[in-house]
Amino acid sequence: MTSEQKTQTDSKPSENSCPGVNRRKFLGGGAIAAAALATPTTAWGGGEAQANPEPRQPNPGSVKRIPNHFVIFEEPHVVSSSYGEARLQLNVVMNPVLLRRKKLVEVEEVRTRCYNGEIPGSTIFVNPGDKIRVTLKNWLPDENQGKAENSAEVLEGDENCPNGYNITNLHFHGLHVSPASICEESPKKILSSDDLLLEVLPKDSNDPDQSNVKVFCHEYLVWLPKFHAPGTHWYHAHRHGSTAIHVSNGMAGAIIVKEPPDDRIVDETRDKVWIVQEVLGEEDSDIYCKPTTQESEFLINGQYQPTITLQAEEVQRWRFIDATSSTQGLMNLKLVKVDNNVDPYYDAPLRGQVVDMHLIAVDGISFYGKAPQPTKGWDMAPGNRADFLVKLEPGWYKVVKDLFSQRGGSGVSCPQVLAFVRVPENPKYQEELPTVIPGKPPRYLLPIHPSEIGNQHQKRQTCFLVYDYFPEGVDNPKRRSFLINNRLYNHDRLDVEVNLGDVEAWELKNEGIWKKNGQNGTIEKDPSQGQAHPFHIHVNPFQVVGEKIDPHGPDNSTNWRWRDVIALPPSPAPNRLPIPITIWQRFLDYPGEYVMHCHILTHEDQGMMQNIRVKYNDYPPLRNQRVNLEGWDDWSMFPACPSDAEEREDCEWPTGGKPCSSIFGEVDDSDCGDPEEETPELCDHCNEP
Repeated sequence: MTSEQKTQTDSKPSENSCPGVNRRKFLGGGAIAAAALATPTTAWGGGEAQANPEPRQPNPGSVKRIPNHFVIFEEPHVVSSSYGEARLQLNVVMNPVLLRRKKLVEVEEVRTRCYNGEIPGSTIFVNPGDKIRVTLKNWLPDENQGKAENSAEVLEGDENCPNGYNITNLHFHGLHVSPASICEESPKKILSSDDLLLEVLPKDSNDPDQSNVKVFCHEYLVWLPKFHAPGTHWYHAHRHGSTAIHVSNGMAGAIIVKEPPDDRIVDETRDKVWIVQEVLGEEDSDIYCKPTTQESEFLINGQYQPTITLQAEEVQRWRFIDATSSTQGLMNLKLVKVDNNVDPYYDAPLRGQVVDMHLIAVDGISFYGKAPQPTKGWDMAPGNRADFLVKLEPGWYKVVKDLFSQRGGSGVSCPQVLAFVRVPENPKYQEELPTVIPGKPPRYLLPIHPSEIGNQHQKRQTCFLVYDYFPEGVDNPKRRSFLINNRLYNHDRLDVEVNLGDVEAWELKNEGIWKKNGQNGTIEKDPSQGQAHPFHIHVNPFQVVGEKIDPHGPDNSTNWRWRDVIALPPSPAPNRLPIPITIWQRFLDYPGEYVMHCHILTHEDQGMMQNIRVKYNDYPPLRNQRVNLEGWDDWSMFPACPSDAEEREDCEWPTGGKPCSSIFGEVDDSDCGDPEEETPELCDHCNEP
């Protein structure tokens, strides 16, 4: 990052900025006169946060026009931690933006949901041990004034039909932090870490169960442990039923956990964030009903085909974040050198020579002690991150989104140029790539030894499948279900329960598409059909058995890649991981309740998600009991504080509060079997899902 970049900072949230909330019920909103936008400042975020002016209305005239060519590559606004804390206010607003559509030379204005009137949201820079304090305010229109499928009445029905498009919350993807919240009774207040079980209603909504609670904002305090690994992560909305809508609208931003100075590979001016987004705008239902016919182009940092300039022989770090939500976010990332005497802006995307990028991290987890890995194409699924080092000769290049190289990619995607790269003559640098990636992994990222695994001989099964049910009668459209272990998501059901400190082996499998004709028909199973399903689990990353970092290195956990998202193809391809894919994972540091799901978010919203509880010594840490802090001798027992807090005074969570009530019931972790007999009713916003 350079000092010339804009830095967005916000005033410190007041003690009463979000005076009262409700968990799993809705976080409602009182009547507020005007919509808000946080106003960026131009100061570098190294000192105290600047005072924030009064909220203002979005100004359509301030939207930047997207020219056809030669847009200078820009990075998002920056919020940098100061004195151990990064503070920002995220105002969720409906704002006009100008987008380029496929086959159209001109741009068109599209209304879309976004943070602070911008796409993407600000990039948050923090150090291990820092806190991220966010005040999330939902200025969107009241649900009951909009579409019928967004109403509270529908929310009480089928939760796996897309709904509640103006209800939101926040997830801190990739961070190894607590998933919990603390509830205070007087004054009524919730303070949350990475708790996606909260829902924030628009400002003018009434809570159907708690009509006296009319608050449209919520406070998050996410505390990174001091041992947290540096890496590339991101935040995005994660409210079940509207997650895909919000992410495809642009509600996402990067989180960069910085390396210590001695481990920094390049300086900040040559460390670039690339957020890949597919921004679709306000027309919501098509992303679910016709996910393969969207007409959008993919953007980098909210820009269409920007041009970045490098010096020859200069080493830069490029941090890619696949912040997409549909099957078209399954991609293979390539860097292509343009042939001499060819205009790069009018050249075919893949014409030219594919050159190496050097992979140094996946999903924010570095290849500690390993050499950068050259690659001429890297598969990314929605939710994935990939960090590359690049060093280029003079010339022109294209960063290309090519077709996903495994089975299960989008059937209608075409290669697209994401950005152009200009490398002028007369090199100013003579730099070399590092021979190894510096740093040491923290304990939660140490290689997992087989002796740690408690279920090595009875691995936990996690099966993803699409189930098509064809009712009898020509006028009855098919019903499509997105299932894990043959069940739709149920927010009251506990699917997986483990103890804090457990280490488990899981088998992940994509069962393809199953079909059944009529009530008495037989189920036809076709595991080779359908899309890849990217498996994602919150809080704790996992090691992928057999996925080697160094292809010439040993085939054991010292050389296996860590991830938090891995795409599961419907059938194996040559030279790929065998099916099922086996992962090893530790449930360390943080008890609590969270989820795993398919990170094609259109699938997640329609049922492809499950609930997880991590207990502490068989004690569910989020039971509805008061907590006497004087009796808690081990901070890892307390679900809201970092596990390495040295003293109680280090934790600023409300001492008069209690862990919020448990959401889930008793565990029901049956393995893969036949799909549930009850198939979901057809969602009324699609003729055929």
